[in-house]
Parts: sequence; structure tokens; C-alpha cells
Amino acid sequence: MRDTEKEVKEIYWNLIYSTFYYRAVRKDHEKFKELVKYGEKAIPTLLSILRGGRRCFYLIYALQEIAKVNPVEKKYRGWYTDEVNPSWLAWGDNKGYKHLIPEYEDEFLYDGNTGNIISLKKGQPRPGRPKDKE
Repeated sequence: MRDTEKEVKEIYWNLIYSTFYYRAVRKDHEKFKELVKYGEKAIPTLLSILRGGRRCFYLIYALQEIAKVNPVEKKYRGWYTDEVNPSWLAWGDNKGYKHLIPEYEDEFLYDGNTGNIISLKKGQPRPGRPKDKE
């Protein structure tokens, strides 16, 4: 995994876990600001997370801040409907990001004991769980 991709994913997951109990998106959160600072370099990774099926306003707001657009139809804005992810993925394809979007292979877990984010590769067993039998 490229360094930028790994860093963006770790910032994203830290943002998610540190704001889990908030009722609203906090654009003033330090991790959100850090994510947006990556600029266009973060777009392929954010789109890969969307392609992986994530439904998260932080992803959408970060993409909006970086890209300075909102490709979602006006009638669906403000709600997380089934049209949001495909609208952003189509926008990415049209802007030439399709070939840059890495396959969403990693899973990130929050370790409540240490407060660290743990990155797992696809198929790697979760800590404390036996590996699935093949």
C-alpha cells in the first residue's frame, strides 16, 4: 500500500472512531482538517472507501471540501441515500480517478485497550479471533 493511501485511511478511521458519539459532522475536528489537507492526493483513497460500501458523511464532506463540487443531485443532498456513493464514484470516473482508485482491501479496527487503530489485510484474522476455516 502506498504511504499516502495508508496515511489517509488511518486518519479517516481515527476520525470515525474519535467522533463516533457525535450527532453531527464536525468539520472543525483536527482529524477532519488533517484529511482535507491531503487535497487531491486523498481523493482516490476516499473513493476506494466509498467503493467498499462505506456510508459516511465525513467521506462526503471531505470530498466536497477537497474537490469543491457536489455531484449528488440537489434533491438527495443532506441525506445519505442510495444515490450518494454512486454519484461520487461516477464523478471520480469522469474526472479520471477510476484507474487510480486502489482496491479496498484493508480493514481498520479500533483497539479499545490501547486506543490505537489496527490495520488488517484482507483475510487476516482479527485479534482474539480464530482464523476462519477455508
